[in-house]
Amino acid sequence: MATRVTYPNAPIATTEPPRTNRTGLGIGLMILGFMCFSMADATAKFLTQDFQPLQIAWFRQLGLLGVGIWILATRGVPVLKTKRPVLQILRGCVAALSAAAFIFAIGYVPLADAVAVSFVAPFAVTILAALVLRETVGIR
Repeated sequence: MATRVTYPNAPIATTEPPRTNRTGLGIGLMILGFMCFSMADATAKFLTQDFQPLQIAWFRQLGLLGVGIWILATRGVPVLKTKRPVLQILRGCVAALSAAAFIFAIGYVPLADAVAVSFVAPFAVTILAALVLRETVGIR
């Protein structure tokens, strides 16, 4: 019988450890993910010429809903289990609002400028973590 192994950087537990080093695969998937985000943002910028930003955001979220339904269909209802459902719903709403605000923004400013401003987000999160969540922030 295989024992469950929990990896510190993974959100799920698996039944056996990996047999090979898959760092290269992880890096490749990260690059693919970054490319997909870049293409989605560039496509949204292009679409703002012909569509309202809210329409673009709606279809983006509709695509995410399709992925969510697929995950629900393949993994079942237990995938929805959470200790804090209200916070998860709030997080989803804030993420949708964030995507919509970004699409509105790229209708007014160049895409490169909007992306550059979005790089300020980690600093804002760090400051808010210290002020709102009372987390210890400092050089480690």
